Amino acid sequence: MDINLAEELLLLAYREDGAPAPDSSWLDYGLAGGVLVELAVAGRVAPVEGRLRVVDPTPTGDPVVDRGLAEIASAPTDGSAREWVDRLRAGLREAVLDRLVGRGLLRRTEERVLWVFPTSRYPSTSTDEPAPELDARRRLGLALAGTSPPDPRTHALWSLVCGTGLIASAFPGHPPEEVKRRLAAFGEPQWADRAVRDALAELEIALAATTTVMIMGGNS
Repeated sequence: MDINLAEELLLLAYREDGAPAPDSSWLDYGLAGGVLVELAVAGRVAPVEGRLRVVDPTPTGDPVVDRGLAEIASAPTDGSAREWVDRLRAGLREAVLDRLVGRGLLRRTEERVLWVFPTSRYPSTSTDEPAPELDARRRLGLALAGTSPPDPRTHALWSLVCGTGLIASAFPGHPPEEVKRRLAAFGEPQWADRAVRDALAELEIALAATTTVMIMGGNS
């Protein structure tokens, strides 16, 4: 089953009981980042003088990714990676959850907190974690333990995990600084297209800047 980076990231960020993990505060930014990476890989957007520009408006066939493509294509001016990480996140988590439910990987349950406030949970439809989540954890684990660079998509997922503070969920039991240090040691992912490498590099900077600003704002 093909699965995009935003879907993989969300699966890593939700617990077995279907609730978001404690370290998922910045998940929405990571989901937007995942969509931008997919668009770059598909040749739909590319960085031009520090701005992301649609270079091919043809839909990819993935409704989550095409949602982002349509929004970027309809914008009157090009935006930076940081601007699009912030703009695309609105409503994106719900779209990704709906997609995962529709694909039969998660199921939606309704509960009430304190018998008053309705809330939704999204546990797996199986007795174990969904197969794509198990595969993502396997790839990340092998990359962390190995000496050779991870494949580009695993590298991108790892970058999104670090950029949005999901290390405890994706790498349980490993100190965050160790995980970040290992990722940095691998250098740039070896994408075939330089535009994709540039887009991912700008995205990493954008995620770091956005989450830093949000954290500082929350502590002020």
